[in-house]
Amino acid sequence: MSAPATKRTRPAKAKPLDLAAEINSRHEELVGLARKTVKMAIEIGRLLEEQKAKLKHGEFGPWCKEHLSFSDKARARYMNLYRKRDEILKIVTMTNLSLTDAYRYLGEGDPIMEEFHLVDAEEKASLASRERPLTVEEQEAKARLKARLDAANA
Repeated sequence: MSAPATKRTRPAKAKPLDLAAEINSRHEELVGLARKTVKMAIEIGRLLEEQKAKLKHGEFGPWCKEHLSFSDKARARYMNLYRKRDEILKIVTMTNLSLTDAYRYLGEGDPIMEEFHLVDAEEKASLASRERPLTVEEQEAKARLKARLDAANA
């Protein structure tokens, strides 16, 4: 004998307010992760600066090549974030600044695109020489960040 057919039930429709709460909760979680990512990158920069101070002149580059699993460019970015941490952390507390945004704010291009070789050699050279003009979006983002920073310093 075959088993009796069971009636399929549809889940109750979620109420719009429940969905809004879920969406807002996920957004806040994502913002928190972005802030944590920037802070972690700054901490990596601090550790790199600490290691550099322990070594003699000329030993840091070879030490990095031997012990680190990421590029010299990534190392330089971490260290630059650490050196400018006060400015970056002010912005992070006022905005939803991502790690990529922080690098762009410092004028260092897009690390994801460069790290995973998603830019061609010509564009990479332009980014490295910082001759590439900012896009309208980058100019607007930088202006907004500068305005917020100026307002915080006022």
